[in-house]
Amino acid sequence: MSVRDIFLKAKSAVERLYDRAATIQRYEAYQKPNGADGMQWVTKHENVPCRLSSVGMQTLNNASQDDVNAIQYDVKVFCLATLTCELAMCL
Repeated sequence: MSVRDIFLKAKSAVERLYDRAATIQRYEAYQKPNGADGMQWVTKHENVPCRLSSVGMQTLNNASQDDVNAIQYDVKVFCLATLTCELAMCL
């Protein structure tokens, strides 16, 4: 059994764990009808099977900053490796 066969078996096992669907968007420049430049969200991929992973409550950082609470939450998104996504795309 080659390494490639082992990776293909592991890939199919991991993909069975995907329990959510994601829409992948990119913030791109466009030209408005009046000629002005603007920015808008453009959908690149829809209904991409994925899984979210967080490491429990230690990833939640609720720090009080003046009058507003700043909440930081770390999450990892696992999705298909065959997708072609550029940096700065948003789920």
